[in-house]
Amino acid sequence: MGFKKQIKIYALYFSTLALVQAESIIAKHLNLDATTRSSKTLLQADTIEYSRNETLVVAKGNVEIAHENKTIYADQVTYDRSNNLATATGHVRLHDQKNNVLFLSYVELTGDFKEALAKDIRGIMADNSLLAATSSKRKNATVNVMDHVVYSPCALCKKDPNKPPLWQIKSRQTLLDEESEDMIHKDSYMEMFGVPIFYAPYLRHPGPTVKRRSGFLAPFFGGSQDLGFILGVPYFWEIAEDKDLTITPVYISESPLLILAYRQKFCRGFFNIETSFTESSLKKGRLNAERKTKRFRSHIDTQALININQNWRAGFDIKRALDDTYFRRYKFLGYDKETFLTSRLYGEGFYGRHYALLEGYAFQDLRQGEPKTQVPYIAPSADLNMVWKDPLFFGTYFLDTNFLNLTRERGTKMQRLALETGWHKEMVSSWGPVTDLGLFLRQNLYNIQDFNGGFQKKYNGQQGRFFPQAVLNLKYPLIKFFEKARLIIEPIVGIVTAPNMDLKRKIPVEDSGLYEFSDTNLFSRERAPGWDFFDTGTRLNWGVKFALFSKLIKNSEIFLGQSYAFKRNQGAQNVIGLRDHASDYVARAHLNFTDWVAFESRNLFSQKHLTSKRSEQIISVGQPIFRVSGSYVRLPKILTPNISSQQMTARIDSQMTEFWSSNIYTIRELGHNGGRLAHGGGLTYRDECFEFTTTLTKKYYIDRDVKPGFEILFRLVFKNLGDFQFTGQQIGIKNKSDADKPITDLSQTLNIRQDMPGGLAS
Repeated sequence: MGFKKQIKIYALYFSTLALVQAESIIAKHLNLDATTRSSKTLLQADTIEYSRNETLVVAKGNVEIAHENKTIYADQVTYDRSNNLATATGHVRLHDQKNNVLFLSYVELTGDFKEALAKDIRGIMADNSLLAATSSKRKNATVNVMDHVVYSPCALCKKDPNKPPLWQIKSRQTLLDEESEDMIHKDSYMEMFGVPIFYAPYLRHPGPTVKRRSGFLAPFFGGSQDLGFILGVPYFWEIAEDKDLTITPVYISESPLLILAYRQKFCRGFFNIETSFTESSLKKGRLNAERKTKRFRSHIDTQALININQNWRAGFDIKRALDDTYFRRYKFLGYDKETFLTSRLYGEGFYGRHYALLEGYAFQDLRQGEPKTQVPYIAPSADLNMVWKDPLFFGTYFLDTNFLNLTRERGTKMQRLALETGWHKEMVSSWGPVTDLGLFLRQNLYNIQDFNGGFQKKYNGQQGRFFPQAVLNLKYPLIKFFEKARLIIEPIVGIVTAPNMDLKRKIPVEDSGLYEFSDTNLFSRERAPGWDFFDTGTRLNWGVKFALFSKLIKNSEIFLGQSYAFKRNQGAQNVIGLRDHASDYVARAHLNFTDWVAFESRNLFSQKHLTSKRSEQIISVGQPIFRVSGSYVRLPKILTPNISSQQMTARIDSQMTEFWSSNIYTIRELGHNGGRLAHGGGLTYRDECFEFTTTLTKKYYIDRDVKPGFEILFRLVFKNLGDFQFTGQQIGIKNKSDADKPITDLSQTLNIRQDMPGGLAS
């Protein structure tokens, strides 16, 4: 080893030794333990100077002192041993464990960091909110008292950082309590766009690190013709870290209402329950024939889940209301779009690719005019699905079983045991074709009571079916590459073969009574869902897909297909598109033209006249500054016997600036008895710290307690402070023209969900 190299090594060794000794001295006087890097304190600096009697120690250059959960960075730190006081100057930064960062020009603090005095504070809090103060005094290790404070969660203008933020709070004094995590402003006022709009001698809100806290949430209020004035003031109670309760008394001119919502987490699951109750008038009949009766009205919505072990879990999801119009009358509950309520109790198990399920269902139909006694109850329903790999042909075997017990107050009751087994394999050839092959066997056994299927008297007895089936689908994608595009043409041919069996009229079809022939189930072996319907006979399916991918058009696709049945399936005679041997044509189109045009289309065309039997069209044209969109839906009457068969929606959206947006829309029912369903619009301002939304809607439909009229919504949201919401509903205006007649079909309603407002500080 050379002499110069040895000198360098010795110099490095003694420099390191001196630095470690100096660090130990400062750590000792600061009451810090620097014996190991894993202890409470870490000291780093470019140079360290200290007197012989060790009264004064000075660390200079990139000084870093970490004590417990706080770290100070500075150009220079001086420690006075006699007064146990450290002084940091020059580019001082203070970081804490909650990601708050303070920039200071000068700070004095005790050796244990429990007391401090700072000047010229600028802070970036954990949630990116900004804070500035002329001075700050820290006491009792947790309380920071700041003078002449400006606080705002809004980002500064990039072009002009000296410009005031959208809104800010200026206070004579602000307390930041690290233990309670509160910010308390005294003698403060709020500014928007630099203009004072609100004064508060005392204002308290959670600090930037608080995620949940007991206190009042933002109130909501409004009014309607039926209910009168509405005022709700929710209170959030954080019972513990794993549970909370929200209590919302709602004052209503007609009758008060109370909402309770409880939530709890467990180590293996959760439990939630929400309920409301009141005593008010229940209206029956239409506008001019109402009957009012005072009665107790309520609802419950509860869920629970528990993970029993790594394979099994159980739970329930229950939704019920004491009457059909409760949710539509009290829209602020948030369920006014529901047409039926489902309650479910279940347990399920997972073993690799195998799955087991045991469940029960109860339904509540909220639609007008539907017989409630025919609503089914299912308890129990059991499923077992098992899948194995095929070691011989490299496919998969499966076994699916189902047991169902279905009952109702009046009408058909049955017990069904279904079993299906089969083999499936998908093969991809090296020269292009993709083959999908499957063999299936299903058997159903029924015990039926009170089935009225067009017989002279109700049928009671046992029935069974045995049904084998084979499926072969072949795809051959052809790809053509262009300079800036790729074209794919994919012809698809499939055959489904099964016995030509007559479906027994004495077997009810409970889970497959209504299905739609479309491009989505053209190549499916069972075009109807569920277990009860058997898609018998042999049929040949064909289709062709054209797909184009390019930078200009992006991804666009057109699909056309048809099915041919060698013998017509009796069970499919009432399904639009499958009444003849040759089905109607199904078509699907999807088009994107850069960012200007988006088009979606699904159609069912008559195979005889090429007329449209079913149509769904959605189009959107424009840029965010001005975008026009519309949709048109026409459904066959057989699919929607009690629902409007034609409906059109038109809408204009505009992102006027980075923060301002607006929209207007209209919804109409088309046809001879058509008319306007609703129209309205909205205006929104939204940035990172503030949101203002207003919407106005005029509705024309009627459903028992729901009448035509105006609805207006105002909403203000201040980040970290909460939000304010106002709703109002005026009475309906009677229109003379037929086009303005109120729509009375429940299915045609349009509702704006009025969510409960967000949290406000206690």
